[in-house]
Amino acid sequence: MLTKLGGQGTGEGLSYSSQEPSMGSKDMVSPDTRTILKVLLVSLKEDLQTVKKVVHQDLAEIGDRVSSLEDYLSRRDEAIEQLQQENIHLKDQHIELQAQEEDLKNRSRCNNICIRDASSIADRKDIGAYTRALFAQILNIPETDIQLLKERLAAGSRNYCARTAGSSRTAIQWHGQNRRNLNQA
Repeated sequence: MLTKLGGQGTGEGLSYSSQEPSMGSKDMVSPDTRTILKVLLVSLKEDLQTVKKVVHQDLAEIGDRVSSLEDYLSRRDEAIEQLQQENIHLKDQHIELQAQEEDLKNRSRCNNICIRDASSIADRKDIGAYTRALFAQILNIPETDIQLLKERLAAGSRNYCARTAGSSRTAIQWHGQNRRNLNQA
């Protein structure tokens, strides 16, 4: 290191010394400063270790939270996928039921039967029960009286046909069925 000796000015009368203090010499730093620096360095290392531990703990907690959130999201995604599949299935069933309803309406038009409020009758699996419930609703009588009414109509038809000799007229015709089919039921 060059040291500037002399006065200030335009550069005249300046001389440089080539004496360089050694970098590792103990003469530059006093022992008190060294002790203070060591204490500060040790405390900085301890603080750094403490901060490092806290950061690692925080990272571990964040990792646990992220993994639990990922698990939650995957469960939600599975539930959403399941609901979408169920909705597709229900949509297909709805379309099928609409097609069946349209078919039944077309059949009822062909048979000249007007079915109103048929959708309010719950059980359509058993056709006999469905028909009895439908007529009970239309005629405004209890379902249990439908069988009795059917028997009376059949008996009346037999009696009517028996009184008029030679006549084969049908007293009631159900969807193209004559009285013989009605009596067999």
